[in-house]
Amino acid sequence: VVIQTLLIDEGDLTNVATLERDTAWIKSWIEAASMLGAENVRVIAGKSKPSPDSLSLAVAGLNDMVALGAKLGVKITTENWHDLLSTPDAVHHVLDRVEGLGFMADTGNWSGPTKYQDLKSIFARANLCHAKAHFDPGLKMDANDFEQCLAAAQQAEYAGPLTLIFMDDLDEWQGLDLERRF
Repeated sequence: VVIQTLLIDEGDLTNVATLERDTAWIKSWIEAASMLGAENVRVIAGKSKPSPDSLSLAVAGLNDMVALGAKLGVKITTENWHDLLSTPDAVHHVLDRVEGLGFMADTGNWSGPTKYQDLKSIFARANLCHAKAHFDPGLKMDANDFEQCLAAAQQAEYAGPLTLIFMDDLDEWQGLDLERRF
């Protein structure tokens, strides 16, 4: 059994009011992940809207986290999640400025008319993926959407693992089985 990625779901590297506290807390979880033997730790880049200031704070914080991860033998990754990394431009901005930062592409975190083009753009930079299908209340998968998301990964020549994620208030095990069989 391998602990592929410890997900740190809280903390905000772009909130000046809580930055010191959140940085210390995130670092404590990176240390815990190292002790557990996790290969990766997913750190939220930030919850603020993208701006020069928020992107600068995220880059500084993530560079700090990557340095700690390198010392402890765990790769730091971030994800297209929350406001800061809600566009390919913001994702590329951060990845271009944080050497050694891994990236997790999440197929369920974006929507809109350019979703698949946007996913293809970021999948080119990804080493991990949360493959997340959408379901209606009757547990019917949006197979067209999921297929296009996976096609975007393939077109970008993504070669990493696909971690199946189910995020609805329905039968999780049944949903994961439907994603796996798809």
